[in-house]
Amino acid sequence: INDGREVWIVEGEKDVHTLLRHGVAATCNAQGAGKWLPEFSVLFADAHVRVVADCDKPGQAHARQVADSLAD
Repeated sequence: INDGREVWIVEGEKDVHTLLRHGVAATCNAQGAGKWLPEFSVLFADAHVRVVADCDKPGQAHARQVADSLAD
């Protein structure tokens, strides 16, 4: 974030590791979909963030939850 790099927020650790192998800054929250806490958003206040949804209903709901929390 301090370097102005884009940060990708994904649903799980496997996705984070895949993106890291490709040189992309990525993270996720513990315990997967639906477990995002509003206080996490503070950490991304000055970041350029991409939220990636898994292709299932829980993953899509999780991505919306994260995006809405970041927008607040």
